[in-house]
Amino acid sequence: MMLVRLFVIGIIFVTNLVTASVSDKITLGGLFPVSNRGEGDIDCGSINNVGLQRLEGMLFALDLINADTKLLPGITLGARLYDTCRRETYALEQTIEMISQDLQQDSSMYVCPNGSAVRRADDQSGQSVTGVVGAASSSISQPVASILRLFQIPQISYASTSPELSDKMRFDYFLRVVPPDTFQSQAMFDIIKFMGWTYVSTVAEAGEYGENGIDAFINLTRNTGICISRSEVIERGATEAVYSRIVSYLAEDKKARVVVIFAQDDQIKGLLKASNNLTERFLWVASDGWGTKESIVESGMVNSAVDAITVRPERFDVEGFNDYFLSLNPLNNSRNKWFKSFWEEQHSCSFDVPGGSNNVTSCKDVTSIFTRENFVQEDKVAFVVDSVYAFAYALQNMSNNENTGTLVENALNGEMLLKYIKQVEFIGKGTKTVSFNKDGDRLGRYHIFQYQKRGSTYTYHQIGEWKDQHLVLNTSEMAWNDGSEPVSECSEPCRHGQIKKIQGGSQCCWVCTECTEYAYKANELSCTECQQGYRPDANRTECIQITAEFATWGNPGVLISIIVASAGLTFTGIVIAIFLRFNDTPIIRASGRELTYVLLTGIAYCYALPFIILAPPTNINCGVLRCSLGLSSVICYAAILTKTNRIARIFNNCLHTVKRPKFAGPSAQLVICGCLVSVQVFLVTIWLLIDPPAAVEQYPTRDKVVLRCQVTDKMLLVSNCYSFLLIIFCTIYAFKTRKIPENFNEAKFIAFAMYASCILWIAFIPIYLGTSVIDYKIQDMMMSLAVMLSATSLLCCLFGPKVYIVLLQPEKNTRTLGRPGTTKARSFSADATASIGPTLNNGTSQLSIICGQDASQIAARA
Repeated sequence: MMLVRLFVIGIIFVTNLVTASVSDKITLGGLFPVSNRGEGDIDCGSINNVGLQRLEGMLFALDLINADTKLLPGITLGARLYDTCRRETYALEQTIEMISQDLQQDSSMYVCPNGSAVRRADDQSGQSVTGVVGAASSSISQPVASILRLFQIPQISYASTSPELSDKMRFDYFLRVVPPDTFQSQAMFDIIKFMGWTYVSTVAEAGEYGENGIDAFINLTRNTGICISRSEVIERGATEAVYSRIVSYLAEDKKARVVVIFAQDDQIKGLLKASNNLTERFLWVASDGWGTKESIVESGMVNSAVDAITVRPERFDVEGFNDYFLSLNPLNNSRNKWFKSFWEEQHSCSFDVPGGSNNVTSCKDVTSIFTRENFVQEDKVAFVVDSVYAFAYALQNMSNNENTGTLVENALNGEMLLKYIKQVEFIGKGTKTVSFNKDGDRLGRYHIFQYQKRGSTYTYHQIGEWKDQHLVLNTSEMAWNDGSEPVSECSEPCRHGQIKKIQGGSQCCWVCTECTEYAYKANELSCTECQQGYRPDANRTECIQITAEFATWGNPGVLISIIVASAGLTFTGIVIAIFLRFNDTPIIRASGRELTYVLLTGIAYCYALPFIILAPPTNINCGVLRCSLGLSSVICYAAILTKTNRIARIFNNCLHTVKRPKFAGPSAQLVICGCLVSVQVFLVTIWLLIDPPAAVEQYPTRDKVVLRCQVTDKMLLVSNCYSFLLIIFCTIYAFKTRKIPENFNEAKFIAFAMYASCILWIAFIPIYLGTSVIDYKIQDMMMSLAVMLSATSLLCCLFGPKVYIVLLQPEKNTRTLGRPGTTKARSFSADATASIGPTLNNGTSQLSIICGQDASQIAARA
């Protein structure tokens, strides 16, 4: 029933039948947009150059194939050519007309151009349509393909690019020599992305070609940073008012200057005409519906079209076609019934009036339509020629491989012919290699053009190509009418360290906000805070580690500390050398040589401490510093405490007895001093075991990293508590012995030294803690200076007078315990301290002398 309905539609007539007077012939159908869409309910309007060139392209290809003695020898290809008038319903009627021609029982009404009768469809010589070339628009090819598949008639389109036509479940007999729009959409997307346009609008014609092409483009833009401002669809039969409304709507968003178009030439013309009053407002990026068609930019629309970037499937002018087409005229081209009307429309003339008429020009006075200078071969002519050759090569291969029946009989087997079409591969007349994939599509290769103003002329200039799914765009070939590359973006890119705050729901529209000082730009929408010890790089794209600082000798304060420490070590060395040189003199012996050398060792240790404090922090250095900071002072004050305790015990003992106090000898004093020092060693050892030393990074501020030993300021002070305790006891004993005889100078100097130490350390503690918030270098320098000042006070007060006597007043460095005329019982000479412990030459205990005899008697015994 369905087939019956199809076969009875419409009034049947033959538009053209191109044949030759040979015994075997195969007929191909052709569908071309020869006429424009009519106004209103009129199916067909004026004849256009685009469709006419395509139709002549098929005739030209048939002529070449029929003249080729190697391709289909003995077979002539004929054609039935139909006008689709750019309307789906009209094209469908023409398709049914094409198929039903050979199913009519009465063929007497058909006459071939050579006068022979048309054979019926059941004639074994075969007049049925073997295959169809066309149609142009995807919206027309789809219904046509649905009908042709019922009769197993292969169809090869030269211009239909809708992705839906790749669905072989629905369109299994459809093939095409142009790539589908999925490739074209990708090429247009790559152009937009390459040019950095992030905010665009789209326009599509209603139907499979336009809407599917734009949908594919929009899908490609998802999550790529390219946003669609506005999308419009041009409905069929759109009027000038509709085009004006669309253009006005697009123009409302001034930031979206680029407009992507998927439409045919009629719709594009309407847009360009409506946007003429917005010259240089839009930058069009158009599909192959625009391509390089000169007809689109006619009638004063070049201003609105200039700078447009268009895509056209890769093709080259068909060699010989220009000469062929320019040679045509109504007299030698009677096989094309539309050519005469086209001639009349192009020249505004008529063949039905006598020459010289005042009202209408006679077409007999016109010799040609175009000149070589203004003729441009239409884009799809090359694909029409390749479509015809695809049928020819498939038939040739079928003839060579099939042994069942004649070629004409086999050609009526659509399934067999389809198989051979899919297998063809040849060098096309207007393109490179022609072949089909499993879906009957051709791989995408496109040329990219820009409509440019060069001098005083406007022309399509090739600026790149898209092949193998890769865009190659030569920006040096691009030219912009206003001299600068257009910008199409909703918001300007954010600077380094700024993130986007989306506005209005569009990912392309935002305001830029600064990341905080110590945060980097993790992505376009968020900042991430750098962790301690890191800060953002110059571009604010990542965190970089801050170089850790430590005190170096190039710092002025450190340099001063090192100089003072070096001077202190030098002077301490000199004192040691002097004491060793005069080791057996009375004043050196009187000072208690063993503890003196211990004290000098402690002072030297104190002067060496700044080198440890200011050395680059390492685990070893930190361990040495932790031990040395308290130990150096403990050595000094342990020796002084031992000495002052001994003096106090001697003089306190003199009040009650002349018996020598216990543990007053040199060995005992060293043991006592060693015990005092060992307490500090024990405490430090426990500390090191509980909290192993380590060099760690500290962060006094967000911008600074300091490499220091892993110990707090308070812990350092705690480690010196034992040293402070010794200082207190030393000061107490120094105070108790302050009133010993005037000539017993060492007790007085020890008192001076301890007073100075107390004042120094009392002042140091708050200063040291206070500088921790200022600068670690100042704090280290203060620690160094405090230790050195403490050592200096000891060195000057305790050893200065002795060195002075030894070097400058050697006459006082004697065993005389009193001066002449002195009778005061407790008046002693400077060497009286030597009497504590050793005996005089005559064996008399000096302790008894000090405690019970006057100076004259000591002098006499001496």
